[in-house]
Amino acid sequence: MTHHLNRYFLIVLVSFCGFLISCGSDDDEEPTPSPIVGTWTYDSFEYGGTINGVEYMTYLTETYDLTPLEAQLLASIYFVQELEQELELLILTFNADGTFELAQGADVESGTYNLQNNNSQLTLVSGAETTVFDVEELTEHNLSLAYSEEAEEDLNDDGIAEIIVAEILINMMK
Repeated sequence: MTHHLNRYFLIVLVSFCGFLISCGSDDDEEPTPSPIVGTWTYDSFEYGGTINGVEYMTYLTETYDLTPLEAQLLASIYFVQELEQELELLILTFNADGTFELAQGADVESGTYNLQNNNSQLTLVSGAETTVFDVEELTEHNLSLAYSEEAEEDLNDDGIAEIIVAEILINMMK
């Protein structure tokens, strides 16, 4: 009787192991690629910023005694139009292997990328340069990247450099 019980137990154990193996994950299935993988093109952008901690439009109107319309026109001529011309040429391709290619007209740059913090931060590394973006939106067809940069420049020729913080949100689509 004990011999039959051991044989019965062995058959059940082998059957159970076979069941577990057959119900396991299929190693042949391809992992679902991140929604960032693919080719993205420029759609639109939003911008803002501060000069010495003051919203840039307020700084322009107060420092240069401009009307809000004149300040907007000045910003458009010297900043917005140039930036938009550069961004209109932007094509960004992310590959599943963690590499990227950025093309702006004839200029092409490549490197590696890393999505971090639950897809809320994108780091691009190209040569010695590292750029970090906040990912505001990432879906199958929409990508919005926020970027902030700080610079110092003497804007009003008083011999003292102003601290300029530019904030840009770039919207792209697949």
